[in-house]
Amino acid sequence: MATPTPTTETSGSKSRDAFAVLPDELVHHILAYLSSDALAIASELNRRFHRLTLSPLLWRAHCLSYRYWHPRHRLSDKLAAPAGEVDWCALFAERQRIDRRVRFALDGILAGQQRRILRMRTLLLEGYDAKDELLRQCNVGKDEPGGGCCGTDECDDVLARRYYADAMLQHINRKLAVEEWERLGMARRKREKEVTLEGALAAYEMFILGQRGMDFDEISRRLDVLAEEFSEEHMGPNGGASLSTREIALKLVWFMREEKGFQGVRDEKTYRALKNSFIGIALEDENHEALPLITVAVFCSVARRVGLNARPCGFPYHIYAIVDSPPGRRLDDTLIAGEEEQRIDIGEGQQETATTATADPCGTTSVDEVARMYLDPFRTTEETPLSSLTSFLSTIGVARNTYASFLGPATNREMVRRTARNVMSSVQELRHLRFAARMPGAPGTGVDASAWVNIFPDVDTAFYAALWATFLLGMRPGQLSSTEQQDSGNDDGEDVPVANPHGQGRTYLPYLSQQFQTHFPEDVTLIEQHAMPHFVGLPQYEKLRETVQAIMLSDAMARPRIGRSKSSERSKNVRYRVGDLFRHKRYGYVGVITGWDPTCDHDESWIQAMDVDSLQRGRQQSFYHVLVEDKSNRYVAEENIDLVRTPPPQALLQVAGRHFKRWDKARGVFVSNVRDEYPDD
Repeated sequence: MATPTPTTETSGSKSRDAFAVLPDELVHHILAYLSSDALAIASELNRRFHRLTLSPLLWRAHCLSYRYWHPRHRLSDKLAAPAGEVDWCALFAERQRIDRRVRFALDGILAGQQRRILRMRTLLLEGYDAKDELLRQCNVGKDEPGGGCCGTDECDDVLARRYYADAMLQHINRKLAVEEWERLGMARRKREKEVTLEGALAAYEMFILGQRGMDFDEISRRLDVLAEEFSEEHMGPNGGASLSTREIALKLVWFMREEKGFQGVRDEKTYRALKNSFIGIALEDENHEALPLITVAVFCSVARRVGLNARPCGFPYHIYAIVDSPPGRRLDDTLIAGEEEQRIDIGEGQQETATTATADPCGTTSVDEVARMYLDPFRTTEETPLSSLTSFLSTIGVARNTYASFLGPATNREMVRRTARNVMSSVQELRHLRFAARMPGAPGTGVDASAWVNIFPDVDTAFYAALWATFLLGMRPGQLSSTEQQDSGNDDGEDVPVANPHGQGRTYLPYLSQQFQTHFPEDVTLIEQHAMPHFVGLPQYEKLRETVQAIMLSDAMARPRIGRSKSSERSKNVRYRVGDLFRHKRYGYVGVITGWDPTCDHDESWIQAMDVDSLQRGRQQSFYHVLVEDKSNRYVAEENIDLVRTPPPQALLQVAGRHFKRWDKARGVFVSNVRDEYPDD
């Protein structure tokens, strides 16, 4: 965008200026319809236009064309201030400069395989300021016929551009999520500002967000809307002053279930569906289906917005909602006479005012039923009697002197860890189905190797989120947790607290490291900043450091050039080229060639394990590195490759951008974006 600059009014320009007779207000209104570039050009017409185009209101409108803003801008404060007190023109110019830096970094990533991760790291500093431009790059060419996978006149690298823009976008989202969980883990120790329940759970959403808009702010906004609708419809003109705590709570649970449709999971067969563990999906989904934990979290988040003291209850196998009356009052809003109040630490740096608990003859700390109620928004609009909860605890053999720990409020930290186990359970079921099929797409298995493209959220990304949450909230620097909650294995519920002296943080580190290296190598910054500090002085620190160094060294090195010299005995028999689309002759899956070796170049143990020597042409035939439609990378013998000229499956188009610019429809091949490594392909 050109910055408005003063200009000298030319002789006789007033007589030729058709706008001269129009008042400033009308000209200003006309200028509001111009693009930012046109507005900058108009500023150079004459002094009057220069003055009018510098109007803060004009540039504020252009600033608001950006949806996402880094918190450092304090945009809400700027919007609340008088327009003239903010240099909106300069702010817009800054956003334009950031857009150019994003495009420059993306162009560098697409130009060659060297230093791709390093360029991604530079964009982390921009944070949300980079998101609008990245979203534009993610959608380049999609309005073209066939989704624009063949490229356009303006952009011949649409697949690569979309792929790496999306990778950078998700990288930024994951960083925000990890930072949220780290704040949650340290909130109690540092007495930092509370991390809200919806914020702690929305961090999972940030991992799977992609190009959707259901981020922290949008989830909070939707909860605000639910609270506003409830207040307008059910709280009355006096804001619920005439209603008791119990009446408001029961009205709210009825509103959420019967009016808004938050009725849990309607089909028991889909109870463990992966999507049911994500609060953003529950808010966005038409049926609002979710596990009890998410349903209760939504209820509690709305309840707190309408003035109720509501929190999840860490009950075994099922999550309930707790609603407490205001200090010194019963649920029916009458005063509690002669009862002492005390401040009770409930975790994450929070305290609550509560009435003094009493003890029954059996030594059980009892909950005063006149000041606390239990609700089950997942199942019913009715209040859940305390007696039914204690009866269940007795049935499963819980000691009476420990009832209070199961009937009290759960911390946000516990809810995040519990969600992690639910996610892992769903992922385990999905992977079990894949394993049972042995080979995706194999004849007779009934498994479609492209099925993942229609599964939301993505399994690998969801599992990665659960690993990060478990790692960050299962341990602290130099201290492993002594108790955890593990999946009970009960199909009808969620989980139950059990002892775990090993600490889940250290236990899950190898899985986190493997997932990071396999699917998210660009997350080296997250590993350096949020994983390695937990292991300073321990063997795990050196292992992580070596992993990070190896990834960055590989990223910095130029790829060796592998040419097809006519005089080379090694390469002259390589039949296929990078970009060729094929179907595996034995297993039937579709893939694309991303590289090749003149002969099998794998280690001897792999050759023996895969029984390569039993192939008709053995290990001396050409072998190909391939990207498969199920997102996996494989090593395939030439004799198993059968070239196809049909359009590639949508699943392959989504991941092909890692190696290719576009799909060449006329030739029936992918156009290589790894020419620095395979110059003749």
